[in-house]
Amino acid sequence: MTTFTLEPLTAADGEFRLEVYRATIKPYIDDLFDWDDATQERIILDQLGAGTHAAIVVVGQRVGVLQVEESPEILSLSQIEILPAFQGRGIGTAVVRSLMARGDREGKSLTLHVFRANVSARRLYERLGFVIAAEDGPVTVMTYAP
Repeated sequence: MTTFTLEPLTAADGEFRLEVYRATIKPYIDDLFDWDDATQERIILDQLGAGTHAAIVVVGQRVGVLQVEESPEILSLSQIEILPAFQGRGIGTAVVRSLMARGDREGKSLTLHVFRANVSARRLYERLGFVIAAEDGPVTVMTYAP
């Protein structure tokens, strides 16, 4: 299994967060509506203020971003984005499995949203035991229960 660590992101990490977002999410946003750099940058920087984002670090290198939010019953995998150069190496799988294990320990479901067009991510989640809970326009809602 791929070993990773998480480093909290702050507003000072905005450039890294935007780099990852552009490299991973922009194609899906472009398919839905026109990408606007100023709007997307404002959204991302606002999100960083919540303190729920972390850099995914492998062998000292930041390779992606994770955002997890939680309630007493649910862990919500709001965002997991791995830079394209690091995809296909088991990093995303390791991160998701660690969240599944946490959910198992804490008795919490794990919920996520994935773009329907992101077939490879959806296959990964299905392989890991997630089931489709709902289809909401361009997004599929998936859950994993302990």
